[in-house]
Amino acid sequence: MASAWGTLQLDSNPELIDKLKPQLNKLRRLYRRGQKLANLYGGATVIRFINQDTNWDVPIKLEQVKTVDYSRVYDKWEIYPNTEDLSINNDPENPESYRYNFIYDGKPQIDVVHHSRIIRFRGASVPPQAMIENDYWENSLLEVFLEPYIEYYTARKNVGMAIKSFSLPVVEKKGLLDILSVEFSRAGESVKQRLRTVFAELSSNKGVAIDGETEKINFLDRKFAGLDDILERLQNEMVASSGLTKPQLLKEHPNGLSATGESERLAEAQELLALQEDQWGELIRDDIALLLAQHGIYDGWEWQWNSTYQNTPTEDITAKEKQCTIDEKYIAMGVYSELEVRESRFGGSEYSADMVLDDSLFELSKEEEKENSTMMVNQPMENEKMNENESVNQDAVEKFVLPENDREVLPQSFYDEQLEDLESLEEEE
Repeated sequence: MASAWGTLQLDSNPELIDKLKPQLNKLRRLYRRGQKLANLYGGATVIRFINQDTNWDVPIKLEQVKTVDYSRVYDKWEIYPNTEDLSINNDPENPESYRYNFIYDGKPQIDVVHHSRIIRFRGASVPPQAMIENDYWENSLLEVFLEPYIEYYTARKNVGMAIKSFSLPVVEKKGLLDILSVEFSRAGESVKQRLRTVFAELSSNKGVAIDGETEKINFLDRKFAGLDDILERLQNEMVASSGLTKPQLLKEHPNGLSATGESERLAEAQELLALQEDQWGELIRDDIALLLAQHGIYDGWEWQWNSTYQNTPTEDITAKEKQCTIDEKYIAMGVYSELEVRESRFGGSEYSADMVLDDSLFELSKEEEKENSTMMVNQPMENEKMNENESVNQDAVEKFVLPENDREVLPQSFYDEQLEDLESLEEEE
């Protein structure tokens, strides 16, 4: 259940998540260990240590939380419901307090711990009266599963032994009665020896060499009708008692050319998410609230379980291509902008298919579009003006500059006057 774990999201101060990672990782290890013990024995617990306070019998107040730590995982015999407080809420599943047995200075001690300071992991659910008889704990998962498991595998073993035992070879030997009538004891021993040889060769070599004229081997054809139905019924009972699907429990894989196992993978991931929320949802949110209360945060956060269902690289590429097409259509319709797509898809540490609308980015994108359209309108006018200036300059050059072969005839003063006129013209422009 802790294989995929979950993700903490904060509306403000997102860098705080990195600071909380050590405590979140510790919680993950405790949850995994605690649930294993609960599945095995019917229950397990962890104590929440708040502000290093030893007054464990009083409830936790979030506004007073400064530091949070956790104990190791205790089994149901070390920490158990306080039966004296059950009369307060009359709820066997949620007692008001627990009793903690421990050894201090070589002497047994018992402390009372308020339920808000306890993380309780549960085993297989039982009715309230059965829970009372079980010292206010659930049952072990093995207690429900073990009997159907033994019945199914015992039946399989017996069927295999029966098939093997009734698959007996019958050796036919020509003139057997004549051989036995000559001298029974001597002939009988010879027949026994031959049978031993046949059976030994069948066992070791999966075949036997016989005399084609005097010997023949046949196997008794014995049918076991209905055995497959019986085994399937026992198997279904075992699967149902486990609380898992048949592919999960028996590790069966889809058969056939078109079978991909996609539906099984998706169903398994959805069932795990539902199981995490059912067994750990309230617990983890209480713990997240305590961890954030250390830093003065009491709202604006969310915890989401991660799915074990993961796309293949090819599926990821296909999904991104489809998402890109959808984004293009919505951008063209004016639903959201390119800047919002960039921030939503690539603004985090990894690609996200979730779309977050941001009015400030939308308005900024509209302003950029307006500026770009204005520049496109003004660009032809600027190009036309530049072309006119180039034409005027070219005319001036053609007017004042004579061909190269005429420069040798005219005096230098002529060229100086032309140069002065050209400079004055450029200044006027």
